[in-house]
Amino acid sequence: MSDVKRGWFSLGDAAKYAGVSPTVLRGAVNSGALKAYEKPATYREGSKVYAMISLDDVDEWVRSLPPARFGAMTEGA
Repeated sequence: MSDVKRGWFSLGDAAKYAGVSPTVLRGAVNSGALKAYEKPATYREGSKVYAMISLDDVDEWVRSLPPARFGAMTEGA
């Protein structure tokens, strides 16, 4: 995971990085297990709000998961 440029990523890109589905990552955000920050929409993006996630936070979240649970979550990702 260390070869990736660090910074802020969309939920989908952060999910790819972690090897899980976006649904799994959204669940972690919704439960409070993973921090995400809302990026205000610009006029080009319309009214959609985007969640931005730090890869440092993703790394910390992945390390906090029991190995068996993380393996089960990645199935079908």
